[in-house]
Amino acid sequence: MSAHHDVVTPIVPEPRTLYANIKTVERNWDLTTESLTTAVRLISSFGFSGMSFGKPNAVMIIAYYLSSRPDRNRFLEAPDSCEDRGAVRRWLMTVQVKRGLWGEHQRFAGPCPHHQKHVLH
Repeated sequence: MSAHHDVVTPIVPEPRTLYANIKTVERNWDLTTESLTTAVRLISSFGFSGMSFGKPNAVMIIAYYLSSRPDRNRFLEAPDSCEDRGAVRRWLMTVQVKRGLWGEHQRFAGPCPHHQKHVLH
């Protein structure tokens, strides 16, 4: 009696789809670069460095969030982004100590006590 092994066939996109995906990446390259750079700078401003940062996939989530913001190029310094920077910081601190990156939706209070928002859920 021989053991049955399932063979997994990789899914390879059609050349047209692959080409369209590459074009999408090229078209959004500047936005992606700016968002990732800002995310890394933001995380660094919270005191993290390569050795102390345990959730590298969080960079992509924060970069995606930043890419949707019209103020992403001034997010790190803008006074009107203070509340949102605080929410990102709290989210990041939470995922540093929890398993995974997702979890239940959380309501974060901003550093400005009179504000509360849903951010990064």
